[in-house]
Amino acid sequence: MENQAITHLEYTISLVEQRAAESHLDLKDASHNILSKLFTNTTNETEFLRFVQESASIDNEEMAQILQAEIEIHSDRKFKKGLNPITQYFVRSIKLTCQQFMKVLHDYSNEYYDESYIQRIALTFRFDEYLSSKKPDDILFLRYVGCTSASTPLKRQQEDNTSKKQKRRYNNMYDIIERHGLVRNQVVYSFPLLEVEGQYGLFNDPNRQLIDETEQVLIHLFGRNVLMNSQSGGFYHQYSPSDDDRELISNIDLVHARTFLTEDSANIPIQTEDYQKQIGIIYQQYRNKLIQQVDGCVAKKVTDSYIQFLTDAALPKTGRLIHNDRHVPLAIFASTMNRENSQLKRNFFEGCRAGTASLSLLQQIIDTDNSFSSVSFVNLWVTSSAHKDLLPLHISTAGSVFECLHPLTMVTYGYEAAAVAYSNFHGRHSLNESEYGSVIGEPILINYNVSFNYEAEHGDGEPSDELWTVIVPHFDMGNLNYGSIHPQLFRLSFLCWVRSLLLVDCCISLLERNNTDPRPGSRAFGQLLIEELHKRELKSDVSQKLKEARTFVQEWRHSDAKGRLAKTILRETSPPENGLFSKAGKMGGKLGYKTHCERYGYTNHNTDHPKTNIYQALIRLIQAEHHSPMGNLEPAQVQYIKVQCKQPEGFDDDTWMLDPDLVSEALRKRASIMWTAGTTPAKREANKRNLITRLNNEGKKAVKYFTQVPINILANGRAHIRVELDGEEKAEPDGMWIIGSGANVKGKYILDYDPNICTTALIIKDLQGSPVKVQDNYILIADQWLLSNSRDKYFRTFVNTVQLFGQELRPIIKEESERSVAFSGERMIQLFMEEYCSENELIVSTSQTLQDNIPTFQSLMDECLQIKGTNFEKEIWNHWMTMPTGYALARPTITNLPSTTSKRGGATITNDDPFLEWWREFHNNVNGDEVTLNFSNTRDGFWGEFATIEERRGINDESVKQYLAVRDVKKSQSLNALAKRYGWIITKVKNGLFTWKAPAKQPPNQAMRKRSKCVPN
Repeated sequence: MENQAITHLEYTISLVEQRAAESHLDLKDASHNILSKLFTNTTNETEFLRFVQESASIDNEEMAQILQAEIEIHSDRKFKKGLNPITQYFVRSIKLTCQQFMKVLHDYSNEYYDESYIQRIALTFRFDEYLSSKKPDDILFLRYVGCTSASTPLKRQQEDNTSKKQKRRYNNMYDIIERHGLVRNQVVYSFPLLEVEGQYGLFNDPNRQLIDETEQVLIHLFGRNVLMNSQSGGFYHQYSPSDDDRELISNIDLVHARTFLTEDSANIPIQTEDYQKQIGIIYQQYRNKLIQQVDGCVAKKVTDSYIQFLTDAALPKTGRLIHNDRHVPLAIFASTMNRENSQLKRNFFEGCRAGTASLSLLQQIIDTDNSFSSVSFVNLWVTSSAHKDLLPLHISTAGSVFECLHPLTMVTYGYEAAAVAYSNFHGRHSLNESEYGSVIGEPILINYNVSFNYEAEHGDGEPSDELWTVIVPHFDMGNLNYGSIHPQLFRLSFLCWVRSLLLVDCCISLLERNNTDPRPGSRAFGQLLIEELHKRELKSDVSQKLKEARTFVQEWRHSDAKGRLAKTILRETSPPENGLFSKAGKMGGKLGYKTHCERYGYTNHNTDHPKTNIYQALIRLIQAEHHSPMGNLEPAQVQYIKVQCKQPEGFDDDTWMLDPDLVSEALRKRASIMWTAGTTPAKREANKRNLITRLNNEGKKAVKYFTQVPINILANGRAHIRVELDGEEKAEPDGMWIIGSGANVKGKYILDYDPNICTTALIIKDLQGSPVKVQDNYILIADQWLLSNSRDKYFRTFVNTVQLFGQELRPIIKEESERSVAFSGERMIQLFMEEYCSENELIVSTSQTLQDNIPTFQSLMDECLQIKGTNFEKEIWNHWMTMPTGYALARPTITNLPSTTSKRGGATITNDDPFLEWWREFHNNVNGDEVTLNFSNTRDGFWGEFATIEERRGINDESVKQYLAVRDVKKSQSLNALAKRYGWIITKVKNGLFTWKAPAKQPPNQAMRKRSKCVPN
């Protein structure tokens, strides 16, 4: 029996290792140890093997029994956090019939281009054969495997299911399944036997490799072909070359490159202090120029310690500056660098996923486990790449650093770095996106003399003959973090590094000949280096294999892009009768579509919240179904491109506009024509200066920050303001809507940011600098309004202002600002329609008077957003429902409030549970959090957080009514007394405004039974 168990275990391991090899993973050393944890003495050997072979057909109960899994039930279960974090592994499982599965897969294949997944599913199940032996009601299990160390498996499921940021295979499949009403069949199981002490995704964790390999083994145990996982598992990517590629590198002599990368040369007496000083001065000059160009806001991030980090990253280890202490054999030039690297004082190969993926490839090539901290690393964007107008400064800075280092070979990461190098560090226009793919892996001779003036020389002169280098462009390994990773992407990068190291080996070999002719760094030396590389490659298949890999990746990405475009076209051109247009009339009778659209269908509407007003959003959606939107282009952009831009060759329709690269190239060509045919640059600059002078004379000077800005509030409640961003002056055509303004609030005022009053909004002050009030409330322009109405103009200026004052954005605002898609009320309407009107007619009440069996529109939207909405959408909706300006819906009137028995005339709180629930929800720590209780601003502080408890318990909950009564009558005594009883320290700022400081202890599990004074700890 024991021998039979060993046989089954070995056979199971071989199946898992075979599947991992298909994903180009080498798990031979890990699979046995990890699977042995599951393969216990009580395991039925035959059933274990059957599960590995037929996991999709094994039900959840049997799966749990075979793999010792436990079902996750309680969403509020604490994640395991002791002295060290614990990584937990889980599987999500959705039970489907064969018929349901086929419908889901059909819809998924029609809407999303994911041919590799569809083909693997078809190959695994052998549909024709499989379905002929199954009945429509037979059961399948669609699963997803993952892990977490910062949450619980069930909370991770809830986060992923409601996330609108991520659009992975799992999210797309879940959307389809949800549309079919099958998500209720989803359950989550965890694997206690596989838990690993350590943190997932932490490079320096001693168990990092085991954490990643456990997830990989578990994925291939279930079978990647039948899972919804798009990647093969593990936070840090690994790649195992094929036997042919291993044989290739075994026949290449890389002894010089291996020594250069791995040998410890700390004892070689070569001084680098001068280089450190020179490079440090370059970055200090960069900071000074930042202060001049962007008013110091961005420059504050370039601290002395950051400059030291950049200098250390650029300088290789002592001894790597060779050949008369002047030249670096290899440098890496990247477009963007993980800023976390500088905070953790680690180099490129010691933490970020792109660096560790490169490290893995290098270790495979030279067959070593050593790290490579000796390589010089220079980053193009020292600060955020969002400041595109600062590109010339960043190019000249990077070029100046290279002039100190004198690199003889260079690896570029990503398109932008390659384009800058290809353009000889004079802009980046010599290489466009479409050409970039064809030069990956090719040795190219370039010059990095940033001071040479090519225009002045008229093409006759040449830059310095000491600043030439040979670059090998690589694609950015950071791209491997997203989507389904094709093994050929890894193989192309692997072969690019083979060629790069072979080039380094040739370089060091030439230097060690001690010849000064040709001089290192000269054009002749670079040409000789490329010749030597080609000679060495004649003895191997490196050149041919790299060309094949590059061609495959180009064709794959081209066909993949075309496939995605085709699916986009299908989604965007669906028949109107299947869209929102056919459902809109079901919300309470027929609409007079023609009259309605004629009245409200204009684009220059004057609604106070463009794209957010519910009614306007509905009309906008109806109109949208009569357009043919192209990708992310607005209708006006589509019209301009159709009329003004030339259609690329090979296209006989407008589908080329779905390709961002083609659109970018067409616009670039059109701009070039217009630039040539238009007025002279001098006239354009003169016109611009005249316009700015006129506006300045009228008191409308553009501002960089919202500090003491003079404004003129018009009768319509708006103020026109211009802001300066990225070196340009910008403004919203309709200006800024001053919330709370009316007939009595117009004329000249001051727009200011005053963190002493409110850190999350701008405030209106009179000309003497005193805050203006309307009905005892400040006039505030909230961060949510700025983000939802002027994301790219006023909100960006607001962010700069907040940073200037050393403040931070609210988490919900920061989260929304990082979303790739701007907020729009249209999406909220779409969610409502999909949730309630996709299959049946629906009658709702548009008033807030509750009627028998007729739900209100507001209550249904509340429920819809609670399930599907983002945090920002929930806040915006709640804001609309409570705004005092009159145009929004009012909240339902709260009746039967608790009697106000307090001697001071305020409401009384007798139930502590909502308070404790709020405490556990938002301040479940011992950090002594501070919270503001403000009866004049119920959107932030305690009341803003308590809204979550209100929504969860419901507005008719008797205990919640007590708190809302306190809020409505604006009497703080009962609520402050409650907080004091539990040890909170209450500080009065002014009438109606208090600061609460939490005690340094966890909140209690239950309320105090006896009402007595509590002595703070």
